[in-house]
Amino acid sequence: MAGIALIIVLGTLGTLAAFKWLPVNFLSNNRSFVKAASVVTLAALPLLMLCMFDLPWDEPLFKMGLKHLLLNYVICALILLFFICIAYKPIHGIYLAIIVSASFGVANAEVIGFRFYPIAPVDILSVRTAAAVAGGYQIFCTRNIALTFIMMFVCIIWTGLLNKAYHCNRGDGSCDTKAITRTVPVVHNLRRARYLIAIFIVCILASWINLVDFYDKYDMEYKDWDPLFAYKDYGLPLTFTAQIHTMFPDLPEGYSAAKADEIISTGAESLPIEVSSPEATDEVDKSQSSPVVLAIMNESFTDFDMLGKLDCNKEYLKNYYALKDDPGTLEWGCTYTSTYGGGTYKSEFEYLTGSAMANIPGTIPYMMFDFTKVSSLVEEYKAEGYKCVAAHAFLPTDWRRDRVYADMGFDKFLDIRDFDREGKIDSRGYLSDEGNYERMIEEIKNTDEPLFLFNVTIQNHGGYTEGELPGVAVDVDPKYNGYEDFRIFAGDMKKSDEALKYLLDELRKMERPVTVAFFGDHQPSLDTECLDILLESEKDTASNDAEFAQRKYITPYFIWTNHNSLPLEGKPTDEVSIITPTYLGVATRYYAGCELTDFDKYMLNLRSKLPMLNINGLYTDRTGFVASTELDTISDEEVNELLRGYSYVEYRRVYDK
Repeated sequence: MAGIALIIVLGTLGTLAAFKWLPVNFLSNNRSFVKAASVVTLAALPLLMLCMFDLPWDEPLFKMGLKHLLLNYVICALILLFFICIAYKPIHGIYLAIIVSASFGVANAEVIGFRFYPIAPVDILSVRTAAAVAGGYQIFCTRNIALTFIMMFVCIIWTGLLNKAYHCNRGDGSCDTKAITRTVPVVHNLRRARYLIAIFIVCILASWINLVDFYDKYDMEYKDWDPLFAYKDYGLPLTFTAQIHTMFPDLPEGYSAAKADEIISTGAESLPIEVSSPEATDEVDKSQSSPVVLAIMNESFTDFDMLGKLDCNKEYLKNYYALKDDPGTLEWGCTYTSTYGGGTYKSEFEYLTGSAMANIPGTIPYMMFDFTKVSSLVEEYKAEGYKCVAAHAFLPTDWRRDRVYADMGFDKFLDIRDFDREGKIDSRGYLSDEGNYERMIEEIKNTDEPLFLFNVTIQNHGGYTEGELPGVAVDVDPKYNGYEDFRIFAGDMKKSDEALKYLLDELRKMERPVTVAFFGDHQPSLDTECLDILLESEKDTASNDAEFAQRKYITPYFIWTNHNSLPLEGKPTDEVSIITPTYLGVATRYYAGCELTDFDKYMLNLRSKLPMLNINGLYTDRTGFVASTELDTISDEEVNELLRGYSYVEYRRVYDK
């Protein structure tokens, strides 16, 4: 902080001194030179602004291709022209554009240093988030940040002196102040025209952002597990603008809020199971029993036997497999996620909101949405008097969870600072599942009121090498024993399975009713050769290519309780159930005996007809597996109507609350 403050103070004083004492005739007594230099400087300013946007947090600059460089230039030029038009004097607009570019670039560097991903459009739209970010960490100064501020002051001094020379150079270096005064009425008369131009620029940008999918139109790739990727490859102005487009998607054809509400109401009324009255269920008085709903999204938890034949998993996941026949198990099977190898937030978002990534591909909800305006299950639990606690044994700023959880309405967020478990942290700094569950047990015991506890684990996060996780590897099937990361990951699964037994044993001892929803957020990213061999070993068992492609997106799940609960009539009767995180949150509420909202009932009804919908496609009894690229070929009008109706409902809950 002190370093930046010193640079700003010295730069400001130096700029004022330059304006006061530097003679303008040092440029040249040739007015033609001043005019030419002014034109060249004005043309170069958008490029200099791009430098100031990107230099503080990224180098080398201009790694992007020519097309993306030109797009950045156009965006910066429009920003510059906008400030010129709205300022009292055009030169002041130039100063403002330079200052904004440098300040935004530095702010982005500070935010990346604090939370590891860049400023997102939602940060700008949410004043509360911006204030929290500004006050939540120590400001630092790097060489690139210092260079950016120096560049800012040099640009201001140079443009200021050129402006002074343009108005004051009469050939002898003197300044005709009366001539300047005479130009003021002209500038004033042109001000209305400049304001109209500024409005026109805003309209151009708004139309461009609204009508164009930047990622698709301009060959931009996004990697949701690495938010900085696009910023580095395509520049801050272009990437930031592209993300704004994803925040405001096109309305689904035929959508209206009234139609969405009607679909929810109709779906709730036609739910083919009894869920209405407490007398018809085993629901108990919450004020007396103080129930607990514990949702565990376990990092990379995977049963590779769902991909192909793998005997070793029967041993390393024996406690998970034993739950299939446990009297407390209500559902056990496969959840079809919308992400592979990363992008944890996708499964988390789907579980907590009941919204599917299938309808919002290309977005990063936790970075792009204002969750004070997104419907979630948290508000439903809170309406019933539940205390809502979120937990993630890592940095609170990871995926903006500190802001997202607060905006959703969670009463408390347990982050890495709340998980002090000596001896339960691995060499990467990740807490074990056992240490995590110990803290969950503590939270349950220390909370008297009804509790919804959403827990995201970290133990099985990537980094499956002997150097990072010594002594964790176990033997797997001989065919795959040569793959180190596979053996290490299997060892992690063994530890997770043992921790799961510990957790459920502790919950069985409790008198208060506890309902557990457990699922893996995605499969891990392991050696591709190993996984290809595993997948190919059972390829013939897939009904079609769409089902085969889905196998890399399957993770285990179960819903379990330590007390009697209402069975879900009409649920899949196969030995292994299927679901997506989108339905899992609502199913958890059902089994916990919660007072179901119309949306809950609608989703339970939808699941009975459309049991799986993720970013890669869908499954219904009527169509089988269908890839997302083939959805427009579905001829079954009932399935099309379900998809259309759900797109309305999701738009209503995410964008039109």
